[in-house]
Parts: sequence; structure tokens; C-alpha cells
Amino acid sequence: MKSTICSVLRGRYKMQVDVRQLAFGDYIISNRMIVIRKGQSEMMLGDQKKRLLEQMARLKEICSRPVLIIESHKNLETESMAKISQYEGILTSLTRQGTTIMFSDSIEQTAGYLYRLSEAENKAHDLTTLLPPTLPDKKNHAIQFLLSMAGVNDMAAISMVASRLGSLQELVNSAPEVLVQHIPGLDLEAARSIFEYARREADPADLVKATASEAP
Repeated sequence: MKSTICSVLRGRYKMQVDVRQLAFGDYIISNRMIVIRKGQSEMMLGDQKKRLLEQMARLKEICSRPVLIIESHKNLETESMAKISQYEGILTSLTRQGTTIMFSDSIEQTAGYLYRLSEAENKAHDLTTLLPPTLPDKKNHAIQFLLSMAGVNDMAAISMVASRLGSLQELVNSAPEVLVQHIPGLDLEAARSIFEYARREADPADLVKATASEAP
């Protein structure tokens, strides 16, 4: 199903879409926005409430604007009271967590949501100016080093590698305020986490290996 959405994004909206395995979420829109896509019927399964709430809470730790798109939204009159109660309870809990919830009737509508979210983020943070036409391989040592940091998702790591800070060594030595200035969508809290990790937890050998992998 994801490949079909990617086809719509590429064909109808002429978007650049990079397909890769993600640790969290289904679609990364920006440093601060990650989207999870769920079917309404899936959310009514008995074991889904705790799992989904934990998933979205974890997502909230690595991005400030988690989004849940619920597909195949339909009338609940044919469902049991227990399933309706669970579903409504999940929506209430996620809203309180600060999750943006969107309801979709089709793959095409979901693709449209992703396009509009991407356009809004691009306008808000000028993300396109720093992203290269060809995204770096996720196995790149510099990308792997950045992904090992708490609070860094794929898009944040790519934005860092593509930033104007000059080198990975310069990036990890930069003050949080400098990181926020040069990396679109990165908030101050995440920048502070990167700054502290680089000084207290990062393995110097890993940094040397990652720096060596940078293109000349």
C-alpha cells in the first residue's frame, strides 16, 4: 500500500520520494513531523490501544509534530460498543498527547494529505534549499552516526549532512543555537540533545569513521 501512495505522490504531485526502512513512523515529512498511517479497523483490535499509544508517545520524543492518518474512516454504528469505546478512547488519548489526527477515505486522499503537509513544512522551514537531489544512502557512516543520537530521525540526519556547516566534525562541535540556525526544522531541545550526546556519549572512533566517509 505504501508503494501505491508513493506512486501517487510521484505521478500526481511530482514529489521526490525516498523509500527506506524507518525505525519509527511510516512517512517522514520533516525534522519535526513524522506520519503514522493506520486503518480504522486495525485500531479496533483488542491489543492495539496500548501499542499505538506507546508508539505515538515514542514518536513524540523524536519529533515535535507527530501525525496520525486514519484510513477507511466509516460509520461506527455496525461496530460493538466495546470496539467503539476503544476507538474513541484512543482518539481522545492521542489528542491529549498533542498528536494531529487526520481522517482519510482513500489512498489518494492520504497522498494528498502527505503532499499538503510537505508543502506546509517546506514553506515554514525552507527545507528544499538544503536537501540534495539525491539523498545519501542510509548505510553512510555519517548518517549512521547521526541516527545513533537520541531525537535524530532520518530527515534530521540527512538535513545535517546536507547543511552548510562544512563538515560533520564542525557540526557536532557547534552550539545548539548554531544547529537550529543551519538545520531547517530542528528545534532547540533536539539541538541541545545532539550537542550533549556529541560531548558525553559519542564514541570518538565512530566520529572519526563517520567523518572519513564524507565525500571530498
